[in-house]
Amino acid sequence: MVKQYSLVSLLYHLLALVASSPDSARHLEYVLKGQEINFLPSIPGKPDLVGWIHDGIDVVWFDLQMGKDVFPPYEDRITLNQESARLIIKDATYEDSGNYDLKLMINGQHHRLKYRIEVIDKVDQPHISCVLTSPNRVLLICSTDSKHPDLLEFKWSSDGKEHPGPNWQINVRGKHDDRLYRCEVSNPLTKETANFTAGDCFLEPFKKTKKRIRRSPCNTPDVSQDLKYVLKGQEINLKPPIPEKPDLIIWFYHDGRGVVLFDDKGELNFPSYEDRIILNHSTAELTINNATYEDSGNYTLSWKINNEECRLKYPVEVIDKVTKPNISCEMVNLKQAFLECLTEGKSDPLLKFNWRSQGTEQTGPILKINLSDEQHVYHCDVSNPLTNETASFLAKDCFLNAPSPDSARHLEYVLKGKEINFPPSIPGKPDLVRWMHDGRDVVTFDPQTGKEDVSPSYKDRITLEKESARLIIKNATYEDSGNYDLKFRINDKHDPLKYRIEVIDNVTKPNISCEMVNLKQAFLECLTEGKSDPLLKFKWRSQGTEQTCPILKINLSNEQYVYHCDVSNPLTNETASFLAKDCFLNNKLNSTDWIYYVIVVCLVIGFIAGYLFRTKWQCSEPFEIIRAKCFETTEVASPSAAMEMKPLVTLSTNQTRKRNLGSERLKNIPAKDFEKRETTEVASPSAPKEMIPPVRRHTM
Repeated sequence: MVKQYSLVSLLYHLLALVASSPDSARHLEYVLKGQEINFLPSIPGKPDLVGWIHDGIDVVWFDLQMGKDVFPPYEDRITLNQESARLIIKDATYEDSGNYDLKLMINGQHHRLKYRIEVIDKVDQPHISCVLTSPNRVLLICSTDSKHPDLLEFKWSSDGKEHPGPNWQINVRGKHDDRLYRCEVSNPLTKETANFTAGDCFLEPFKKTKKRIRRSPCNTPDVSQDLKYVLKGQEINLKPPIPEKPDLIIWFYHDGRGVVLFDDKGELNFPSYEDRIILNHSTAELTINNATYEDSGNYTLSWKINNEECRLKYPVEVIDKVTKPNISCEMVNLKQAFLECLTEGKSDPLLKFNWRSQGTEQTGPILKINLSDEQHVYHCDVSNPLTNETASFLAKDCFLNAPSPDSARHLEYVLKGKEINFPPSIPGKPDLVRWMHDGRDVVTFDPQTGKEDVSPSYKDRITLEKESARLIIKNATYEDSGNYDLKFRINDKHDPLKYRIEVIDNVTKPNISCEMVNLKQAFLECLTEGKSDPLLKFKWRSQGTEQTCPILKINLSNEQYVYHCDVSNPLTNETASFLAKDCFLNNKLNSTDWIYYVIVVCLVIGFIAGYLFRTKWQCSEPFEIIRAKCFETTEVASPSAAMEMKPLVTLSTNQTRKRNLGSERLKNIPAKDFEKRETTEVASPSAPKEMIPPVRRHTM
């Protein structure tokens, strides 16, 4: 079955590469550990071939002719419905997480579906602990164990109020404070809750350590403070609640990397922080100057007071300022349009968009508007946790930017690292030039003011010819791929031009591998690397014939045949060659194949040995005697006649020919005459040897 599968799988990949269908989107689905993973594909018919693959490793293959093959470690855990391709994996484990691919062949058409599975655990019952940070201030900490802490969501609630995150700092009224606080912990599939009464902070076991707890949170070594945002280039200031001077201070940052150490021997600053930090030895306050994005992460403070070890965690994220947003308008018709608010920044997930107009508000970067009143003004507020910016747009400006019929968007390929050159054909010197890439400004030039505004990501990389609007982008990157729009104004007329660019890489030198089916046939596969795989074209050449596709089936009857594989994309090409006999150097047949071939070889050797033995034995004197006794008729009447047969062994070629002719003549003699003649010839010792009738053999 392994042999059958390897051929089926290879043929499938061969055909799928020739005629592949677009892949479906890979959707993430969560499954609880120990439960079933259930794939319910929607397919357009009964499949002839089904293949399930997990992270590039085969799970199960089914073929109508060859049956089903299940691969380890799935032998006893899967159920495959061959008509619907439905797959069930029982008793899910964390190792079952990953990407799953379903490959199908239905009526000669190839289909592919993609899935993504993550096996997670149930949420455990959370535990709530209490830390007294001051006489009237309490830090509630909600925690639980999980193999997937990044999927956990914490939410506090009390008296109708809610607070996100695992920690909540509250004011307390003493041990009689009966306010109830509930912590809910959830992941995408399960959730659990726990309750805590504020006054319990003052009950046992807190009474025994009440004084110490009020002075520092040493009883909870993993206390995390709230996430702190810091602007790029500003200071990161971390001020822990330490009541007295510590004996030892250690600040760690990001996966245990050291920042600074202070003990009785002095202060030690770690590399990359030597000229950027200030540590207060009395309070353990840490200041990091000129914050960078790389300074984001979890900072851990460890200190020791009177041989008591304590620890606190500070999550920090460095973000940039919100840039001035740009508002673009795309008209649906003369009555409706969409406004889009765009801004640049490295903290995009933190951005919040809010539209304001005529006393109404709406969140989100896109706003649908009516153009009935051209004087309406729309304001877009963009903010992150630290900064905000606003832009305004007048409804009638949509008509200024409304495109006339666009020219065709022609696709052009450019090699990575080369120049992207846009030479537009415009009917005169423009009064305004604006180049955009996927809706974002690249460069704008206004001849009246002489001001050229270049987007930060394109600075030092572009050249704009102001009179022709020609744009050159140097050192092209993959990110430069996309749609480019040129908007220009000539004599108060607005016209757009559209371009489409795809940046691709050079074709790398291909590598040819050989997989033998048996001693007579093999498959050659041409492989190459590149970021533009869908654009690659493969062509095989050999003995005047050509074939397109990366896999070629060959016969190994002529080991001296050379096969050439040409790989190309729209801009470059490469070639590799392969000698047929090299398949035998690079391949080891599997055990099943060897059994077949050993049996065949043994049969052939046995046949040849039997033939040689029989030929040699028949030419020997003992064989002739045995043959005369056991296989001949009773025509030989006397021992003397038998003795006359000895010369048959030494007949010459001419004599043999005469003997055969005599045999033919004997067939035409009547039976009675033959008996008389035969008796006479055998009885007479002087009878010619040529007349001795040929020995008859029984038909075997």
